[in-house]
Amino acid sequence: MEQTLWGHLPLLVRSNSKESVEYILQALWRTRKTGLDAADRHVICDILQLQNHADLDPLLVCLRTLIRRCVYENISKDEIQKLFPTEVLPELQRLLTLLLQKFQREWREEVLKDQVMLPRLKAMTWNMANQEYAEVADPVAVINLKLLNDTQSQSGEMEVKFRLAKDTLDTMLSSMYCIRDQLSNMGETSNTQLPQETNTIRELWVVEAKEEEEEEAVEGRRRSSMKHWHGTAKWVWVFGFSGMGLVWFGLNVEDDDVADGDVR
Repeated sequence: MEQTLWGHLPLLVRSNSKESVEYILQALWRTRKTGLDAADRHVICDILQLQNHADLDPLLVCLRTLIRRCVYENISKDEIQKLFPTEVLPELQRLLTLLLQKFQREWREEVLKDQVMLPRLKAMTWNMANQEYAEVADPVAVINLKLLNDTQSQSGEMEVKFRLAKDTLDTMLSSMYCIRDQLSNMGETSNTQLPQETNTIRELWVVEAKEEEEEEAVEGRRRSSMKHWHGTAKWVWVFGFSGMGLVWFGLNVEDDDVADGDVR
């Protein structure tokens, strides 16, 4: 924060009470997305006994910066007082620290609620672009996302369509892998408390995998058995038509195999 901004904090001493400073902080948080309107600015100027509204802006910038750091940065309640430089009056440090500690949790919860209301992915489809009408010669894929907005003000579905080339897709996949790894790391601490349904699904996957392995083993034995049966049937056919010639033929084949070094 600019050092010159801290010099405007003493204007808060002109307020009549702690509740007046609390009102100013709440008004700044309430209007964090839109800014103070003329009525709010007039009220705050009256609280601080300011004749010129231009003198209010540096103070508001300083207070909004403090609020943002307390809410959006990883600052604990005990670390809020460390945000103030030594030149800030001790009584102002104590007052602002108490008020920021009072509202920090509430304001952070509001931020989380705003984040939860982001649209969620409902479906994704894709197809290869028609090269006859594509703007570039390289092949591209067209991605179509269906997003569902659960907020009360903007409920409903919306579609987002964009195209991806191979280099862009590689970059996107790399980012998605990083997101997957971070989500996996965050979930490691709660693995011991997985829902019973999740454990059941995992057990079913293991059982299905074992069944598939057993089926493959049975299929392999069946094929080996069929191969052996076909060989036996051939010997029986020869014996049926040639009588003792089977013994002579078998002995000759066995002798030839031994002579060729192929021991069966």
